[in-house]
Amino acid sequence: MPIAHSIARTLERERGTIIKPAHPRSVRIALVFPNTYYVGMSNLGFQTIYRHLNARSDVVCERAFLPDPEDAQDLIRSRTPLFTYESGIPLAQCDIVAFSISFENDYPNLIRILELARIPLFAQDRTHYDPIVLIGGAVTYINPEPLADFADIMIVGDGEEASYRYIDRYIEDRKTLRSAHLERAADMRGIYVPAHRIFNGDDHNEPTSDQIEKQQVARFEDYPAYSGILTPDTEFGETLLIEISRGCPRRCRFCAVSYVYPKFRAHTPETILSVIRSENERLVRDGHPGIRSVGLVSSAMCDYPYLNELCAGLDALGMRVGVSSVRVDLIPDSLLDLMLKTGLRTMTIAPEAGSERLRKAINKPMSSEAILTGAQRILSRGIQNLKLYYMVGLPTETDEDIEELIDMTRRLSNLQRAEGLPGGRLRLSINPFVPKALTPFQWSPMAKPGEIKRKLDRITSALRRTPGVTVKHESLKSAYFEAVLSRGGRELSAFLVETVRRDGDWKAAAAEIGLDMGFYLGDMSQRSSLPWDFISTDREQHRLRWEYRKSHGLPYRELTPVVALERPPVTTSDILRSQ
Repeated sequence: MPIAHSIARTLERERGTIIKPAHPRSVRIALVFPNTYYVGMSNLGFQTIYRHLNARSDVVCERAFLPDPEDAQDLIRSRTPLFTYESGIPLAQCDIVAFSISFENDYPNLIRILELARIPLFAQDRTHYDPIVLIGGAVTYINPEPLADFADIMIVGDGEEASYRYIDRYIEDRKTLRSAHLERAADMRGIYVPAHRIFNGDDHNEPTSDQIEKQQVARFEDYPAYSGILTPDTEFGETLLIEISRGCPRRCRFCAVSYVYPKFRAHTPETILSVIRSENERLVRDGHPGIRSVGLVSSAMCDYPYLNELCAGLDALGMRVGVSSVRVDLIPDSLLDLMLKTGLRTMTIAPEAGSERLRKAINKPMSSEAILTGAQRILSRGIQNLKLYYMVGLPTETDEDIEELIDMTRRLSNLQRAEGLPGGRLRLSINPFVPKALTPFQWSPMAKPGEIKRKLDRITSALRRTPGVTVKHESLKSAYFEAVLSRGGRELSAFLVETVRRDGDWKAAAAEIGLDMGFYLGDMSQRSSLPWDFISTDREQHRLRWEYRKSHGLPYRELTPVVALERPPVTTSDILRSQ
């Protein structure tokens, strides 16, 4: 069968694959990423939980992914259910099918995978003979409700310790009824059983439910996250990715990272360097080439408190080092020197907004001069290329903000040439702002497609002849789909199923079931409750409301909307007209 041959070739290219024999009493877990192998194996969280679950002697955890379209058709033609990579066991024969989900746009893929695995889509239709469908990952920190009808169990927050507690519960309950097991699991910290959440009235009314406390590990230092499997078949090639910190102290108002993680946590350099050394030794011991490059992962790279010490340690290891995006106004010389020494010539920075005024409104208060000064430091050291992340459609954004973005890009291009780097590239990645749950902008409407398109066209046209500049942006269709899923509840389950039935055409799916997309894309500041309120405390919501009003320059007042300062709501017809 072609898909089996393809998987076998993929496994041959891996270094660090975990192959464990299954014993009769082993808990068999299929860990599933709802996208292709290439995307899933580029995900640090997925790789980490795979390694973590297999550290238990009573667990055999194997991987599964969304097949490529040709492979999916092969499964359908041959009437073969979707199976795991390591041993080829069908997902439906596992005890637990655990999805690690990081991105809203992957939600339809969960449904596709359940269908290919021949597992009932809805939790209410599963029996004692079906596996437990468990959902974890980044989306559970923010808004798990759109997937609630498909999940038997959700782990909300850090999964390292919570997953172990749940497996212990599962083993104890093996001989009990499914309903009794779910009832007992619902009493556990950080475990969310959606079937036990009862709603008063229609789907948008406030439910009766206890608060679900987002989990955090007791000692962050005990759980370093890194990619235990290296393969050329990922976005990062054979680079060892390792998380140096989690969370962010900056509290940018558009970003959930600062608000959903309990606090900013960092690993010591000793922990990071120890992982790199031990993984290198393990690979060499198993007859593989050692690690040649390391990627440092952090949402707040320049806030990592031991950066100079870590750079010195990495320098001593003599490996190529890459980093995620940095605060251009805070980047230390030690990191620049290390990047140059290891041969990297591209730095990623994220101004996010074009003007100083708008950056202050989103709580990323970098002055334009600070950005230019920081960029000059980077370019003067010989780092040739800059990649810049921007958003358009942010709350309070005006055309003047867009013009300042254009002017900033031109000045950066001039800096490149002034530093004698005529071949350098400025790559602008510009994406529509999507309001996210559990951020201060969770109540903000999304800008209309026509407004976003006009601003993107203006930027692209204005910079077309600027030397070395390229502009790319996410599709508007994808961004608006993400926004609907970001701020919806479990009533979206029918929408997701219909979207899959229509092969991804979510606009047609919404029209078919009569879903008013404007409900999810418009202003939410006057709503008494939101679908994700049950995973946030009153104190957290108070902070979000305060930040929301502060972004508009207004004093805090409980639940007082700022509708007058917002744009008109997006309607269904706006979306259907957009390209």
